[in-house]
Amino acid sequence: MNKSHVICGILILFSFVACNPFEDKKGKEQDDVSQDSLTTETAAAIYQFNKDSIAEHQLFMIDVFRVFDDEKKPQDIINNSWLDLHTKDNKYYLDSLDYSIEMAGEDACSGYPLQEVKSNRNSLLFMNIPSLHKGEVETIFSMSKVMCPNESYSFQFNNNGYELKATGEISLQQNYVDDFGKQVQYCESTDYSLAIYMNGKLQNRILDKETFDQTTVSLVFVGDLDKDGYADFIISAPRHYEEQRYLLILSSDNKIYEAYNSFDC
Repeated sequence: MNKSHVICGILILFSFVACNPFEDKKGKEQDDVSQDSLTTETAAAIYQFNKDSIAEHQLFMIDVFRVFDDEKKPQDIINNSWLDLHTKDNKYYLDSLDYSIEMAGEDACSGYPLQEVKSNRNSLLFMNIPSLHKGEVETIFSMSKVMCPNESYSFQFNNNGYELKATGEISLQQNYVDDFGKQVQYCESTDYSLAIYMNGKLQNRILDKETFDQTTVSLVFVGDLDKDGYADFIISAPRHYEEQRYLLILSSDNKIYEAYNSFDC
């Protein structure tokens, strides 16, 4: 395993940067979102997103990315109708975009030109989802928590108890000290599953994946983005160490929103 790649990938999870939602020349990997083996307790579940409904180009990560002639560029996708999920004074807000796009030289690996999308705020993601509106976002969790198998995150919100629970087999688990002197948890796993429970009942599965290639899954954000009184989730779930990938799960929607970028050589 290339440890430098691992450390780099983990550090990225603790920042608010990621890459574009455009497909790499090698093509998009088959999605690993699954609802297999849900119990009958989910019949009246709030979280009824469909594993086959993956929405692209409605979630945008702020970063440097490759520019291909036959693919959409940032200026072809983001515009004034998008909203910016960002922090200010330790609170989260959705507001109009305040950003710039600049050329950033040439990618040393692929030889393709690079463009950088820069936000003038402390932004997490740009979003173009009709059900979301400007204003302060009630936020329950905002950091980066590695979700290793047999670990969970629990909280109470609007008289409902939630648990985000990971299962699987750990194939590698290590801790690193980052450049800021902070302990960083890292784990690789097989037969991985990440599920949402509410009031003790299984709601849905966000991920079901057999293996990861030197990456780990992290919870990044929990809050009520769509203002329906139920929690929404943002998960970092790259499938290999040369990819960044975010999934947005809204309680009021029947699809999962995805943004990803592959920067392999």
